[in-house]
Amino acid sequence: MGWIRDGERVAGKYCDELIQGVVLDSRVKYGGKVQLTVLLDRPIQLRWRTEPTRQVLVDSDQVVTVAG
Repeated sequence: MGWIRDGERVAGKYCDELIQGVVLDSRVKYGGKVQLTVLLDRPIQLRWRTEPTRQVLVDSDQVVTVAG
């Protein structure tokens, strides 16, 4: 089980919102943590933005489930 999750479906938490989507990109951040770029199935509305958010950056420790 590697750190590259590109193309996999994930579910997790982002800013107290439950999210689901497909991983577009995986990268190792400075310090060794893995960060995923997730294209959301359903856009979320964040209070500091006027438009719905369709893509988020999530650390791998915030991901709850992974499906190939």
